[in-house]
Amino acid sequence: MRRFSWLLEVRWTRRRVAALAVGLGCLVAVGIASCTPGPVCAQVTPAKPDVEVAPFSFDPVARASAFLQALANEDFRTAYEMSANESLPGDSLCSLELETDDASLALVGLDVLPKSVDRQHDTADPSVSLTFAPALDVLDVGFQLEGEASADLHVTVSLLRDGRVYAFEVDEAVRELGPVQGYPPPPYVDMEAFEETEVVIGEAPWELGATLTMPEGPGPSPILVLVPGPDASDRDGTERGNKMFRDLAWGLATQGIATLRYDKRTWAHALAFARQPEFTLDDELVDDALAALAVARLTPRIDPARVYVLGVSLGGFVAPRIAQRDPGIAGLILVSAPSGSYVRRMAQVYQDIAEADGVVKASEQLTIDEYQARVRNIEALAAGETAELDMLTRSAYFLDLASYRPEEFVLGLQPSLLFVYGDFGPQIVQSDILGWARSLQGRLEAGYRLYRDHNQLLFAVHEMTGPTLRRRGYVGQAVVGDIAAWIGDGWPTEGCPDIEAMYAGCRM
Repeated sequence: MRRFSWLLEVRWTRRRVAALAVGLGCLVAVGIASCTPGPVCAQVTPAKPDVEVAPFSFDPVARASAFLQALANEDFRTAYEMSANESLPGDSLCSLELETDDASLALVGLDVLPKSVDRQHDTADPSVSLTFAPALDVLDVGFQLEGEASADLHVTVSLLRDGRVYAFEVDEAVRELGPVQGYPPPPYVDMEAFEETEVVIGEAPWELGATLTMPEGPGPSPILVLVPGPDASDRDGTERGNKMFRDLAWGLATQGIATLRYDKRTWAHALAFARQPEFTLDDELVDDALAALAVARLTPRIDPARVYVLGVSLGGFVAPRIAQRDPGIAGLILVSAPSGSYVRRMAQVYQDIAEADGVVKASEQLTIDEYQARVRNIEALAAGETAELDMLTRSAYFLDLASYRPEEFVLGLQPSLLFVYGDFGPQIVQSDILGWARSLQGRLEAGYRLYRDHNQLLFAVHEMTGPTLRRRGYVGQAVVGDIAAWIGDGWPTEGCPDIEAMYAGCRM
């Protein structure tokens, strides 16, 4: 499961760990002027923020470890004191129910000493991973701890820039299902048809590891630079064992198309990125994509006139800006790319999800109201009005999001365009693809393709296997074939009379 954060696409379900502060709870016995203290949560006033200016200027690993150790020791007073108490739904800190929460109980009795993780960056301890979510301004500190029996516990603590705990999660899938197994290639991949080389893009302090996947043969080959979405992700686009970008790279290389994929800056340099006073979409995505394009053009056996960009979600949203900065791009493939206002869209997605079952819970309504208020404040600032942003919204980043309209950038570009979406997910997916079609109709020709029963990462949902908590699958074979065909000969050619035509692929 995933928690739908205020900008929706932040990894994993995380229990929200903040609420409005309340007074002491007292029980007054009849005729006796005495007061019995209430539960610990009702007696705690969370500590005031200790970082006012420099964001994340504390030791995040030490802070997260102290919170987890407090839970492991059943020192819930300390855990409540470290929790955030603003911008989150709930009547009081007691709504967190840390004393009885399954995630807390899973930690009780553990000595919170890191064991091992898959990667290391921004910290000398190889058992700790850091990732940063600009959309939430939250730093995730991940631990792998020794858990029950022989299983490990993957635990994530999310910290706000002032050091308070925003959320934490125990990855139940790891505990219940064991570690993720190996990643076999998709059935449509020929591993003998290509070779892979490690390269570096960009320059210090933001250099990034990358993988160049080259088809066999003399070339010259077209190349596709893969631009990630809003999550802090590695170059393969790894999420719970699924690897969208590796599927695409291997599948396209099998059909003669090279790719370049790279670690996202918020994954490779999480703490350094988070500690910047301000950042924008350029810092998060655009600058690194431009650096990758420069490397792609200089690669032997690559045709520099056939360099393409594929951007997913937020990566597709900024793709027109990338093309404006690099007019030599031959074409853009926008996958699940939002249209219109990004901040409004994400708030609408959360509302659509909350309303999907026909009943909006009180906590969900609080969150919806919170998101809408945040959007109003961001748009007020963008309009030059006075408004305050909460701890989850860094001003420069959200002003950039609020003022940027990708449709306006696209209209002045030369590259060919292909819009690709899976229809399995929020209803707003159709609104996105139709929004692009309406804004470009009669002014710019583009291709459109909808995939039935594919999710927003283009996985064929009904072909995925395994238990609910760890569904495994591949990018759909038809997706890979269509992208290769579009790069090869400009498919599709049929017109788009209605949305149903988009399921076959059409042009308008």
